[in-house]
Amino acid sequence: MAIVESSSHFATVEIVGAAGAVEVSVSGREYLTSQTKVSRQINPTGGLEIWENPLVSDMVHAVDLANWIGDYMKADREYDIQYRGDPRIDANDIAFLENKYVPDLLLRVYEHTLKFNGALSGTIKARRDMGNVATTEN
Repeated sequence: MAIVESSSHFATVEIVGAAGAVEVSVSGREYLTSQTKVSRQINPTGGLEIWENPLVSDMVHAVDLANWIGDYMKADREYDIQYRGDPRIDANDIAFLENKYVPDLLLRVYEHTLKFNGALSGTIKARRDMGNVATTEN
């Protein structure tokens, strides 16, 4: 018997040469948790957001999560847009919004409603996407 793959919650084993029923016994240790603080400053003023996630297993994942949440919190503008409708748009798509104040404004769609009454019409709910602001070109 050989362990093919394992993690904190499962183990996949390979049994070679067994002719009948085989009993497999897996023993392990209690999964211990610890807490570590990872921070990302978005603005010099404002509030502190605390996020706890027991599924984050190492510091690399914690930093990625802090960056992802930071981008979400930094995107403090929400848009509710009515338009002629396009069935190709899905949630989590990124789109440009023409804006006279912000050039190349990126939006991340989180809700898209499409209606048909002889013609298509739609509404989009989106947040400003701040993840790639410095590198975006139209």
